[in-house]
Amino acid sequence: MDKNINAETADKLAGLQIDFLQKYRKDKITLEEFEKFLNLSQPERRKALGLNKENVSGNSILRLLSTESSLVIKATDGKRFLAKAKNTFKSFVDADFKNWELDKISHATADTPTNVYEMITDATFVQIFGSLSDDLDKLCLTQDQIEEFCLTHSDHLRADGYATLFLFKENENFFVAGVRVRSDGLSLDVYRLERDYGWHGDRRRRVVVPQL
Repeated sequence: MDKNINAETADKLAGLQIDFLQKYRKDKITLEEFEKFLNLSQPERRKALGLNKENVSGNSILRLLSTESSLVIKATDGKRFLAKAKNTFKSFVDADFKNWELDKISHATADTPTNVYEMITDATFVQIFGSLSDDLDKLCLTQDQIEEFCLTHSDHLRADGYATLFLFKENENFFVAGVRVRSDGLSLDVYRLERDYGWHGDRRRRVVVPQL
């Protein structure tokens, strides 16, 4: 699979109407701003839309937000698991972590650089993570690593009540942890990867995976 959007495709995207430009912006744009956009060169338009080669994941589902070398999950011993992480996720911890027998320690891990993406179109969990790699094992974090990321890189979690998604594996099955920032602290849900539900791209949910 081609990992980079080609220039011709990016040029076509950059020339689309105002609603496309707004889709890639957090705020509404004015007529004056749109007129300035139309006067940009094609490379400048791609940059304004976040379509530079280094800022895309190579698919239409996710857009790369962070390439910071400092966005590392420090080494963990694997002893923490999310069912007992109520001090970190003070707002809510999904009972299915225990009901589905996911309350298990895991293996130790070394320092792990991560990437943060955001959704830009509707997709299921399988489509979201499958768009990054055919080998889902490479996209998994341990439960200990997920908690550590939420503790040390909380500023990279999606705000406004929408989830940041993490893939993990237990009992030879894949699961997705969804972390939300609430007024009373972090909230934690768990889903089966195969859940057949299309998550809305306009909510800009985030996805955290190890750097490949």
